[in-house]
Amino acid sequence: MNIDLYMIAQLAKEKESENLEFYLFLKSNQNSKKIDEIVQRLYSQISKKIDCTNCGNCCKLMDPVFKKEDIERLGPVIAESIKKDLRADKKENGFIFKKSPCAFFKNNKCLQYLSRPAGCRSYPHLHRKNFISRFSKVMESYSICPIVFNLWEQLKVELEYV
Repeated sequence: MNIDLYMIAQLAKEKESENLEFYLFLKSNQNSKKIDEIVQRLYSQISKKIDCTNCGNCCKLMDPVFKKEDIERLGPVIAESIKKDLRADKKENGFIFKKSPCAFFKNNKCLQYLSRPAGCRSYPHLHRKNFISRFSKVMESYSICPIVFNLWEQLKVELEYV
């Protein structure tokens, strides 16, 4: 299992072509429901071995999207204090911080972990169905998240692609 963030980023660059070919293999030769089942099993196994709260790479490199209900969950004092730091993001139909990384990310920890946005709670979104159809989002996380990286690489092994 690879958890070295620098190595994962390097391998992601090196494997761009291979990953695209693997995606095309998945899309054309595999049953989507079967892939979702394998992904769920791998996600369960791998996520037990990697503590996201000790990694925080997604918080460093990605912008959390705040929906109205996410801002409300923070409570009125915090919600009011961050409004000046947020900007509308029409593509995501929500708000993101004007600057990166996330303003709640300090000392490699989320200061609002229990009240974090739904997108952060759900990350890396591997529990969702239709894994094959979310290739671009998976690849975005592949270079950032050790869970996604290891799952994708293990999926290649299980499907005897490598």
